[in-house]
Amino acid sequence: MTGDAKGEYPGLAYRNEAELKAWLTQRPSEAALEPGLPTIDPHHHFWDTPQRGRYLLRELLADIGGGHNIVSTVFLECRSMYRKDGPAEMAPVGEVEFVNGIAAMSASGGYGPCRVAEGIVGHADLTLGTRVREVLEAEIRVGGGRFRGIRHGVCPARSQLRVLAVSSAIAGRDRHCPGLSRHHDYPQSCRRCAWRRPV
Repeated sequence: MTGDAKGEYPGLAYRNEAELKAWLTQRPSEAALEPGLPTIDPHHHFWDTPQRGRYLLRELLADIGGGHNIVSTVFLECRSMYRKDGPAEMAPVGEVEFVNGIAAMSASGGYGPCRVAEGIVGHADLTLGTRVREVLEAEIRVGGGRFRGIRHGVCPARSQLRVLAVSSAIAGRDRHCPGLSRHHDYPQSCRRCAWRRPV
């Protein structure tokens, strides 16, 4: 499968950290166009695994410290630091808890003025139906007031990818329905999934 004319599509594989750093050193540095403009970084991740390498607070601050006025960031789930013990559906709560810890470090002011992970978008399995409420409530509890919602992606086949993103999922309407997507009040736009076929 190819993604463009430059070679095979790498899919969702993560790059080797050393190779990525080597590639980045070849890129010319660019000056910030409006260094005084307050900016929110709307999408980043944290992880520390042998497969992915390490990307935590120090690495993020190095990336966003290039002259832009990044005042806060939003963390998006990446299946990092899931809970090892307990029910499988509660595993994603560990990621929200982990990121909230990093956000608390940033909020101390000891790492600079940027408020890292001021918003946290976690994960919950929407196929749980009404049981997803327990997961969402647990993520709210451990999120320290930073939890904003979830994203839920599905891949029905290797040759097709569809992504369903649900933000601000804590609306209360999930209480009485067998599954959010079948509920009469579920937004039409969220029922439509975009299909991306390989090039």
